[in-house]
Formats: sequence, structure tokens, C-alpha cells
Amino acid sequence: MTTPLPTKPPCFPGSKDWLDGKTELNEGFPKSMKAEWDADILDPDDKNKHDTIIEGDDTFIVRFRVQLQGKVWTAITGTWCFDMGFTPIGKPTSRGSFDLSEVIPNPADLCVPNWNGCQTQCILVEVPLPATVIPANSPSTVYEVVGKFALESCNQQVLSGWEPLEEFQFTR
Repeated sequence: MTTPLPTKPPCFPGSKDWLDGKTELNEGFPKSMKAEWDADILDPDDKNKHDTIIEGDDTFIVRFRVQLQGKVWTAITGTWCFDMGFTPIGKPTSRGSFDLSEVIPNPADLCVPNWNGCQTQCILVEVPLPATVIPANSPSTVYEVVGKFALESCNQQVLSGWEPLEEFQFTR
């Protein structure tokens, strides 16, 4: 049974890696508002949680987490969209650099439409994917990976940000 996600901070209590890459969004926001977020690539089959090699027959998970603090968030609605950018290091693949949303079957899985800050200030998006969705040369391709996010409201981008995830190797 999965524990339901809290609707108010702290959103991810007990998460040991939450502090590894949260990004604070301060510019343009009142001091009473705070937004922290995190992006990860997880290999659920690997006992070494710090391993950054995704084998060709593995399933991996892309995970995005957001924690919002401040009363003003309760007055905001919109659509959160997340993505990851991949840039090959060394010999490029036939695809070159790309965004995850360009290669997965359903890019809408990376978005939270009709989000309402009055209902929740905790956002979690997890999408399991086969390793083969990421283009790779044989025997492997190493990518520099970055997580990206944006909140759009009334057809305007309200905020956006990014987080470096470092390098990941995808094997064939």
C-alpha cells in the first residue's frame, strides 16, 4: 500500500536524498513564498542507489518533486510540466541532444494539468520507462542530464527552473 502524499509541507518527510538537489526559487517571488524542487533518475533494480549506469534491459524511473511554502501558493492554479535534457558526451547518437519528452510514448505523463495550490502544495511525478527509450550507441552512451520544470498559468509561463543531474550511462 502506498502512503498518500501530504498536501502541505513537509511534503517528503524521511526522504534522505531530498536535500541533494533542491532548488530554491527566489527571484520575483514575495519572501513569504518558497518553492523547492528535485529531479532524479532512479534505477529501482540496482542495490547501489548512487549508480548512474542504466543497463539496456532495465526499467528506470524519472522522478520530480516539488514542495511549495507560503499562503500565496493557495491562490495559484496552472499546469506543471517537467522534463529532462540529454546531451551525449563523446560520440553522439543519431539523435544528438534531446529532451525526454521527445522520446517517450506519452509526454503528458510528465505534466500535472489543472494543478490547484489550494488543494496541494506537494507535487510528485514518477514515470517508469524502459532504458531503450533513451537512444544509445553500442556498447553505451554517456549523457550529461539536466532536470527542467515550468509552471504555466493562463497560457503564460509563471516560473521555470533547472537542476543538473550530472552524467548517466545507458548501455546496450
